[in-house]
Amino acid sequence: MKLNHPLSEEDFKSIFNLGLQYEWLITCEEGFMELWNSSGEDINQKKLILYLIHNFLYVDSNKADEFCEKIVRQITEIWGLQPRNTTITASCDDSNPDGSQLMVQKLKNRFPFRWQEFDFSNSLPQALYRINSNDNLVICDDFVGTGSTIVRKIEYAHKVIRERELENVQLYIVSFAAMQFSKAAIVCQVYSCEWLLKGISESLTGDNRIIATKIMEEMERILSPRIGRQYLPKFGYKRSESLYNYENDNIPNNVFPIFWWKKYRDNSFRVPMFRKI
Repeated sequence: MKLNHPLSEEDFKSIFNLGLQYEWLITCEEGFMELWNSSGEDINQKKLILYLIHNFLYVDSNKADEFCEKIVRQITEIWGLQPRNTTITASCDDSNPDGSQLMVQKLKNRFPFRWQEFDFSNSLPQALYRINSNDNLVICDDFVGTGSTIVRKIEYAHKVIRERELENVQLYIVSFAAMQFSKAAIVCQVYSCEWLLKGISESLTGDNRIIATKIMEEMERILSPRIGRQYLPKFGYKRSESLYNYENDNIPNNVFPIFWWKKYRDNSFRVPMFRKI
């Protein structure tokens, strides 16, 4: 959406200061301006946009490097895992590549020299048929939303381990970021560089939470309730209220749809800040 009129002085200052704080906004400038302009003259909507951006975890290459260093330290020093009986794998399977593969590629060159290429896998099924009894399996996922997907991965891993009659295999989960509420669903050891609260309902209290919830409901009303077979996941999938994206990767549907939904209620296309395919 292009500007139909010049920005007010207040809007200009708000956007300018935001851009100074978060350089990553330049990568989605057009989408941000569309979101901003869609609020019209509603000051409260603009305040909520600013609040959400301030709390948004955008993992660019620098942040990913920082997170990888933390994960390597967790695996090698805190958990004390050794390459002789440890495999580190992406959570995806061969048919559905995702951010977990990018994560593993970034991780592998940060481990001590005794770790070799064979100690890493881009496919969970492949990794599960490589391990032996008494091994450790570290499953990587850049983002854990509700926890349901990673729980399915854990259950699948246990199933293969039983079928192969392996004993004493220890599972570990690592992620760049995870929703705090997902922790209760994960039964094995888990480490996340960031544990995220829901963007509104867990981050705000009292009247502020009630008001922000109503404002978000208003902002979502201008979005199409359905695109093809996909229904608008209000407040994000299962109301996760997530504020996260890994650079140019597919944004999780746990994130508030105002950041990635492609159509307005009148079925016209909008330019979202982030891509979701």
